[in-house]
Amino acid sequence: MPLFDPLRYLRAMHVEVFLGQDGQGYLRFDRKHTNENKAEAREVAGKWARILRMQLENGGASVQKLIAHGKLRPGEVRAGK
Repeated sequence: MPLFDPLRYLRAMHVEVFLGQDGQGYLRFDRKHTNENKAEAREVAGKWARILRMQLENGGASVQKLIAHGKLRPGEVRAGK
């Protein structure tokens, strides 16, 4: 079963994902995004919030790289925690 990379998925949707100065995660949409696209992106960001935060805190590292460095376990990625 392949691993899901939420940051890569959101970037493929052309959604900018970043951490604000307050440490919160934010999504930035272009005007071209429909309400359905925005809802899907928010759902993904909510379900994968912890992993997204780890990716952003590590310079946009991929899920594979976080696993290789021992910061994530494959089971966490498959379960959507």
